[in-house]
Amino acid sequence: MKRILFAILILAGTSTTNAQTLNSYNIAMHSMQYYFDHQQFDSIYNLFSEQAHDIMTPEKSFEIFQTLYLQLGEMRSYELIRLNSGIANYKGRFRKTTYNLVSIVNKDNKFETFRVEEEDTTDVPEKSNFFITTERGNIYATLTMPAGANKVPVVLIIPSFGPLDRNGNNELGVKTNCYKMLADSLQKAGIASVRYDKRGVGESGDLIESLDSLTIDDMVNDAIGLTKLLKQHWRFNQVFILGHGEGALVGIKVAEKIKVSGYISVAGNGQSADKIIAKQLRERSKKLSKRAKPVMDSLKAGYTVMNVDTALAYLFRTPVQGYMRSWLKCDPQEELKTVKIPMQIIQGTTDMQVTPDQAKKLKKVRQDATLAMVEGMNHILKTAPEDKVLNAGTYTDPNRPLSPGLA
Repeated sequence: MKRILFAILILAGTSTTNAQTLNSYNIAMHSMQYYFDHQQFDSIYNLFSEQAHDIMTPEKSFEIFQTLYLQLGEMRSYELIRLNSGIANYKGRFRKTTYNLVSIVNKDNKFETFRVEEEDTTDVPEKSNFFITTERGNIYATLTMPAGANKVPVVLIIPSFGPLDRNGNNELGVKTNCYKMLADSLQKAGIASVRYDKRGVGESGDLIESLDSLTIDDMVNDAIGLTKLLKQHWRFNQVFILGHGEGALVGIKVAEKIKVSGYISVAGNGQSADKIIAKQLRERSKKLSKRAKPVMDSLKAGYTVMNVDTALAYLFRTPVQGYMRSWLKCDPQEELKTVKIPMQIIQGTTDMQVTPDQAKKLKKVRQDATLAMVEGMNHILKTAPEDKVLNAGTYTDPNRPLSPGLA
């Protein structure tokens, strides 16, 4: 298992990012090496984006990089191994050892994500035993079955926002294993499950030609294909949809188009994305929120916005605007009104990404739904405190168990 010495993760920006020019990465990495080798640890803080500053103070940054220097020595060289979908992987050669450096750099040459980790020599990707064929290739998945030969219910687990794989992990340093743990817990309860690599991720990584071609309808169609296959399988007497985070919205749209036994929303938003983004921006800066409104209005109307404010580029960069246009048009409250099947709403009280009030908004629309508030559970389904830094730290602990009572 790889050991991560340091990881700064922008949780709201864990979606697949457009590949910035190699020059942006070179500028950022050159500055990082210079300040690190000259022990100018206070200057390293300024190499990170505004979003990174929200979860890392100058004092903490100084302490982290000073500790890294003592552990590793100066960075003698770095070599780009690959730059794919905006995620750069470097081989960093330090005086004492060699480590992997993983980063995302925005167009202002600032780090949005930076991770220092040992080379992974033990993690072996899980073999797929379930898949569907799409117009571009296969969506690969893992079917987890309980013991016995009787017919059982099955749950399709639809992943949350960003490049999450079937286990709830991504290349940006998010290591949760939350979907694998959930599948194992369901298995012990006599319930089967399917979890999958969404298109553009893991084994399903070749299914998108470019980020600007991806829409939420692609995600919905993939989940519909998997659902149809489950409904045809002789071992399953009931098929349930479980959508996590953004996957909750995908799950609603699936349940609109194909009959299933029930729908489970886990940390699902109760408002359209434009309202949620506007609220988050207002909490940071009212001026920023006002500048974002015309951009969102244009995207929602189906237009491409060419000149996006620098401070908003991490949200509205051109290569992801195609997806944003399709996403902003979706209102989960309106979608839910057309879904008449049994529904359960599950929400953690320490979720930094989807706040508890969102679950209550869903419940208001579907008063017949069961609402379960899991005390102390965060967005990755683990027990975590309200402190942002400590909460974010759970995103890189794959062995941390699920919150008690969730399964």
